Amino acid sequence: MTSIELLLSKLSHVKPRGKGWIVRCPAHDDRNPSLSITEGQDGRILIHCHAGCKTKAILSEIGWNLSDLTPDNGTQTKSKRVKPPTRAKRKTTNNGRGAVSDNGTTLKRSFHSAHDAEAELARGLGPSKGVWPYQDAEGKVVFVAIRFALDPDSSSPESKPGQWLEKYLEQREDDLKPASITKLVQTRTKLLVFFGSETLIESITPSDGSDWRRFLKELGLSEATIKSHSGNAKTIMAKAVRQKILDESPFTDLKSGPTPCRYTRYITPDEIQRVIDACPDAQWRLLFGLARYAGLRIPSESHLLTWADVDFDRGRLTVKSPKTEHHAGHEQRIVPITSVLMPLIQDRFDTCVSGEEHLITINGNGALIRPVRRIWKRAGVEPWKRLWQTQRQSCEKQWAMSFPQFAVSKWIGHSITISGRHYANDVPDELLDKAADYDPGTAGICGNTQSSAQRIAQ
Repeated sequence: MTSIELLLSKLSHVKPRGKGWIVRCPAHDDRNPSLSITEGQDGRILIHCHAGCKTKAILSEIGWNLSDLTPDNGTQTKSKRVKPPTRAKRKTTNNGRGAVSDNGTTLKRSFHSAHDAEAELARGLGPSKGVWPYQDAEGKVVFVAIRFALDPDSSSPESKPGQWLEKYLEQREDDLKPASITKLVQTRTKLLVFFGSETLIESITPSDGSDWRRFLKELGLSEATIKSHSGNAKTIMAKAVRQKILDESPFTDLKSGPTPCRYTRYITPDEIQRVIDACPDAQWRLLFGLARYAGLRIPSESHLLTWADVDFDRGRLTVKSPKTEHHAGHEQRIVPITSVLMPLIQDRFDTCVSGEEHLITINGNGALIRPVRRIWKRAGVEPWKRLWQTQRQSCEKQWAMSFPQFAVSKWIGHSITISGRHYANDVPDELLDKAADYDPGTAGICGNTQSSAQRIAQ
């Protein structure tokens, strides 16, 4: 067994990557493989953690030293390289710099000697900066590295993924929210793990983009997450095109966009009432009420509500929406305070501390799930996934049974298209029961609901 094979046997989640491997780094909590391993021309093992772990720290975790990365006296047999994916042949032309594909990517060429290669490449790249021959143990030249000065445009920092991604994030800091920046940073990490920080971005092809998307799938990411990263990558490269760093984006054809929700649990009025009754205080009762009876986004919208946003006389709630405020006219919306929500608001108002401005002050983010589980248990209801989003969906579905969709979408805070794709994609039994009892010979549901909808929508 060679040294590199022995090394790979000590690591987990080993996957081929180009001419090497990608594995989980043992020096940090590496959920997504970020340790690259390759083999040098001399048989030496090269490792690099894209999360920044030092080589000594990585080796110490598996009981190795730096000397273990070097073959013994040149006698070690080199391990078999992983063959890179076969790519479709491209039409080529000659521009004085060697064979070039129709998308501008330089292809490999063969030359009779290093001198011939240097002379031919110098025609398009200019004089070389140096020639470095590599010899085997017997002194035979087996490889020659020739370095050329890059064109000014190619040597700009933006031509490498690491520098360009950093610059892009800096440009977006002022117009994106912290959560969006965090998602972009996650996409950046996955791009750098796959492509490396030194690859010229103009050398990345659409085929490479497809390989990167497959890599995300190999990491075990969901289709929704992969689409999100693909969308971010497309946006990042589109910006590079607009700034004339690239002629065209290699990620244009990546499949991205939202994924329709497949979880269709409907929280019935009876279930949510039992949950509210099981809540420990007025603030908890109101928090569930705002999610299920008003369809608010929790916590981004609920925690911004102040008493000035509550119109007790007209039964209306002014909701500020950080998610949609960057769209003109969508900074806030008016939501009806229904007859079941109003008592919860009044109860919270009567019990709040003097001078308390906000309706909801509960915090803790992920820590909320523990008290919620206790509430579910006391209420005797079956727990549901996506705690707040499922209640928001249920609110829209219930409203859609009685009011026109244009009004419902306006109250919920998104378009009718989004409603159909993510929210109104399942028919609750409650509506089927109403339809079964419907008598077309009377005003029935339609007559009553239409007049009610017109009054509230006005």
